[in-house]
Amino acid sequence: MIVLIRHGNDEDTEQTHQHDWHLNANHYHDISKLGKKIKKQWGIPNYIVSSKFRRALLTSRLLRGKDQIKIHKSSKAGRYFTSKNKLNPDVARETYKLGIIIEENKDEFKERLQRLCEKLSREKDGRVIWVVTHAYCFKRIARYFGYIPNQRIDFLEHLPIP
Repeated sequence: MIVLIRHGNDEDTEQTHQHDWHLNANHYHDISKLGKKIKKQWGIPNYIVSSKFRRALLTSRLLRGKDQIKIHKSSKAGRYFTSKNKLNPDVARETYKLGIIIEENKDEFKERLQRLCEKLSREKDGRVIWVVTHAYCFKRIARYFGYIPNQRIDFLEHLPIP
């Protein structure tokens, strides 16, 4: 089973990097609470696949709580940079060092997510895998597995995929 999760609330007036926002600290409790709820509903994950961006990695850590669940940092689960974003990508140094993908066109982005979905499809049987990603990626992954997502993907929205 795959549980697809959009990262936690990153709306904050004190942001330092336009394309790599940190989480709003007022919502840490909500994320931890959701982690407990999802574990209770669908089981403790075998591992978590997380985008390498700060908001997704911290969401993954807060969701896992005290459980020793491996978090796989994956550029395949990372956000898409529009043409405008690519002109001046503004990300934290530590995020950039993790090897995020900035210079790709729309078709390359779709191929990247296709490869992630194929890998998840092969590995999901008999396992619980959480994928913590961004709204646009959430939509594309959901569609790959035959789900029609909402037009707007809210923070911490989640979707179980058997």
